[in-house]
Amino acid sequence: MRNLTYVVVLLLTVGATSGPARAQQDIFAESTPEERAALLTDYLTELLALTDSTQIEQVRQINLTYARKNETVIMSNDRRLAKLKALRALNEQKDKELRRVLTDAQFATYQRNKEQLKQELKKRMKARREGSQ
Repeated sequence: MRNLTYVVVLLLTVGATSGPARAQQDIFAESTPEERAALLTDYLTELLALTDSTQIEQVRQINLTYARKNETVIMSNDRRLAKLKALRALNEQKDKELRRVLTDAQFATYQRNKEQLKQELKKRMKARREGSQ
């Protein structure tokens, strides 16, 4: 469960933080976009209490599309800042698409959870940096 939480945190915040690029590449090398999209869809289905099969399929498609796009950016040879900007832009696009699919209450829950996960990841990264000094 701890690994799933970490993967979900990474998936939800990949465009919002500037973690070590090598660690991100290692995580992405261990799974396919399809696997990451399936994990995230399962997580969001539970978190947002998605029950409508059409809505779940739309969320799955969005997750798959952006898992593939994110992987292309992360595995590119672009500079770190360029990758970060591209990932942030993709994250904004994904949120716009999810906004059209989710109810207002579901999207609000998604946004709150995403922000909490971002903060948790930032704390972990800060602790890791401080521990390595």
